[in-house]
Amino acid sequence: MASSKITIIDRKTIISLRDQIEERLAQLGEDLGIELTLGKGTYSDEGFGHFSKLSIKVIGGTTQEELDFMAYANMVGLEPSDFGMEFTQRGDTYTLCGLKTRNRKFPILAKKASDGKIYKFTEDGMVRIKALQGLKASK
Repeated sequence: MASSKITIIDRKTIISLRDQIEERLAQLGEDLGIELTLGKGTYSDEGFGHFSKLSIKVIGGTTQEELDFMAYANMVGLEPSDFGMEFTQRGDTYTLCGLKTRNRKFPILAKKASDGKIYKFTEDGMVRIKALQGLKASK
């Protein structure tokens, strides 16, 4: 994509700039075998654009949350083999995808099938879900 010099910063320019940055990040990520994602952006009337963060994820790699799940699943009523297990909660399907050991209230992470977002669950909630679906809790 050919770019011209930026002479004015307005909402349209920021949107165009973001599209170009994301396109180049995708190319770089593909070359490096990682996924690069630009965070939310802001724009003010003074012509300032700000992108909040850059997320980096190894494609096909193991996340810290997955490693923690394998190591500490038994501490929250799960088994390491439960990783990737699908379950239904209030009509939605989720897949167990990690454990946040520092989050004492909601340590269990699951990805919602319909939107791909990660949701947090309590230990007690997960034990109840497993019981309702006829699965054995490890505690």
